Amino acid sequence: MARSILFLTSSDTSSQSLRFRVDPLVSFGEKRGLNVRRVVIPDNFMNRLAFFRFLPMADICVLHRELLAGRELACLRKKYPVLAYDFDCAVWTLPASELDRPGGMQRAAKRAERFGRQCSMADICIAGNIFLARKADEFSRQVSVLPTGVDTDVYLPRLATDASRPLHVGWVGSAAAMDNVRAVLGRLQSLGGLIQFQVVSDQPYAGPCQEYVFWEKREPARAVGQLHGMDIGLLPLPGDEHSQGDCGLTLLQFMSCAMPPVVSSVGVCREIIDHGIDGFLVDDPNEWEKYVMHLVDDPSLRGRIGEAGREKLCSRYDVASIAELLWEVLDV
Repeated sequence: MARSILFLTSSDTSSQSLRFRVDPLVSFGEKRGLNVRRVVIPDNFMNRLAFFRFLPMADICVLHRELLAGRELACLRKKYPVLAYDFDCAVWTLPASELDRPGGMQRAAKRAERFGRQCSMADICIAGNIFLARKADEFSRQVSVLPTGVDTDVYLPRLATDASRPLHVGWVGSAAAMDNVRAVLGRLQSLGGLIQFQVVSDQPYAGPCQEYVFWEKREPARAVGQLHGMDIGLLPLPGDEHSQGDCGLTLLQFMSCAMPPVVSSVGVCREIIDHGIDGFLVDDPNEWEKYVMHLVDDPSLRGRIGEAGREKLCSRYDVASIAELLWEVLDV
């Protein structure tokens, strides 16, 4: 009889991590005939007390991202024969902008303490990239790297391009990361008019090149169509510790749609991209314009890089393959 697997996650229904890293794996597990389910951890303190006392039985518990209080973690450790901790970002710290706010360092220290305790008490840590795995290695006896995957049957290349319109250079992200794209568009101001910019986010864009920016509200149901409106993808990241833990989901979506990416040479981007083959890595701020113009000026280069990215994505980061890797890691 197959061992049962329980995923414990946050209640954040808007979480990209749940949509791409957890829910598809649960679905693939069910199709494979595994006894797998996902249960949401409540936010309310009183509800959590009862929740951790009366958790359903399972052979394996996979705790996703959440950093638990000591008594909550002890409940899981006592109840489940195998406890795995899965994380796909630098959960032990905060973005540099938040660290600088009052109380930021104290909150980060608390997160770091919980992270270390969780890694040490888990039977296995499942990290989304090498940087995260190295951090878990400081506390855990067993660490595996499991990238986040993309459904390549959904995130397909677009069928045709409207050659009459200007090229669209696009970015997808949250309002919290908007300063990153403002800095890059500031570097690309001289290209305004020659190209247009597309920003997909939860808040309207305001900043350099605003007159050439087409903004769309980020909507998961329209994610593929919004990507298909772009010809070149941008992923600027700061070099702080939090960004080092980014698992590159937006980059993987660009590649799955055969869109050539220009990305910061930071963290997982260096793991994924072969510079000049399936994307461009930016080491110096002045290189944003250089590499974007390489792609603007050469349609065949855009095509080659897009196709190479799609090929790599399908062979290494397709969600079906990632699911099989997870079952191997969990030995089911």
